[in-house]
Amino acid sequence: MAETQKAPKDCTQCARWKEIKSQIAVAEVLAKAVEEFKKKLKGEGFQPTVAEFLKLVQMEHEYEAELNPPQEIEVRWIEPTAESNDSK
Repeated sequence: MAETQKAPKDCTQCARWKEIKSQIAVAEVLAKAVEEFKKKLKGEGFQPTVAEFLKLVQMEHEYEAELNPPQEIEVRWIEPTAESNDSK
């Protein structure tokens, strides 16, 4: 009977810890920048452009998508029919 490995007690023992730690840091910086931007929008004297705010939000969404790629992609091949070949 094969032995099963136990999961690490915390993430710092994981083999990918350095990579994950870096990703967490970037995500936290982006989230903080968006929150600070939102706070400044309410204050007087701050006149950001809509483009600046949208760029921050876009960066945050792109980074999250990069961290969570699709786990499975299903592809189906459909054989062409004689009809579809004749229309070319």
